[in-house]
Amino acid sequence: MIDIETYVVNAFFVNNYLLIDNENKEIGVIDAPGLYPELEGLLSDGYRVKWIALTHGHIDHIAGLGEVVDLTNAQWYIHKNDLKYVEHAPKDMFASVLKIKEPPLNPVFYGEGDVLKIGDMSLKIIETPGHTPGGVSLYSEKYGVVFTGDTLFKLSVGRTDLPGGNFEILKDSIINKLYILPDNTVVFPGHGETTTIGFEKENNPFVRVG
Repeated sequence: MIDIETYVVNAFFVNNYLLIDNENKEIGVIDAPGLYPELEGLLSDGYRVKWIALTHGHIDHIAGLGEVVDLTNAQWYIHKNDLKYVEHAPKDMFASVLKIKEPPLNPVFYGEGDVLKIGDMSLKIIETPGHTPGGVSLYSEKYGVVFTGDTLFKLSVGRTDLPGGNFEILKDSIINKLYILPDNTVVFPGHGETTTIGFEKENNPFVRVG
């Protein structure tokens, strides 16, 4: 069984998710907002980061990528349409605030239908652009969870007023890619509290279909 642990990281309060396979002492990391004591503690205890999966390339979600990859030598994944954000990160206006270390430029690109595995959990990649052109969500049917990055939040959605954002595309992603998942699917967003697909379909004021 995989343990899902959530840590709120950096000045933008990003949810960093650790998918922990205690049997094999491996970790899947969703987004890389920073390095923090709990992750360092697992590494000190002999756990290995199997992969780092980026939901999108905005600086708050990749601020710790260089540091974590240097420490773990883990392979990292991103959609090809968002690599430009990672490349730009050291020149971003928030780079000094977030103490950006030059990010590694050896990604593996993933997209619709690709699968990442950790222990007995398989995570299917769902392309959910709109917040950024290369935004993705990661869905485990077995565990009934989806990690939505900044596409879908509890009672909210990702902003689309930044470069590359588009509300109509975001809305289409949510309705046709996320709202088709089972209603009891637990949503783990990039910021804020967890929710469920069914709750958002009925109550989300931005994209409601209930």
